[in-house]
Amino acid sequence: MESVSVRIDVLRTALDRLDESLSLVNDPSALRYHTQIRDSVIQRLEFSVDIFWKCLKEHLEKKHGVIIASPKGVFRECLAQQIVNAQEFATLIAMIEDRNETSHRYDEVMAKRIVQSAFGYRDIMLEVVERIGGDHDAH
Repeated sequence: MESVSVRIDVLRTALDRLDESLSLVNDPSALRYHTQIRDSVIQRLEFSVDIFWKCLKEHLEKKHGVIIASPKGVFRECLAQQIVNAQEFATLIAMIEDRNETSHRYDEVMAKRIVQSAFGYRDIMLEVVERIGGDHDAH
């Protein structure tokens, strides 16, 4: 099993890649590639969300001795451990529901909504990973 600090580094890299795609969403010079950019955001968001919740899962196991197998359960425990607040928790639940929705169906309305939500999702993942990151620094 990877250490939490290694998984955090992988997550930061994934969030950097997500940020690259998000930076093109509203770029007029990239308009002709809008569909590809949107799909890139969604795919990178899926990947980032998966790494994110597993990172939190490992953090809960190592730091708090709590073993949880599902993303929503991990987010609930993060709320209980005061790693996230109630507003962040609600956003994380919406994020995992959006992530799950992208793997079961795809349509234009859903894609546009999730891409717009991805900006906030990226921000909350960055905030939370910075919050727990100091507990696992390898340096």
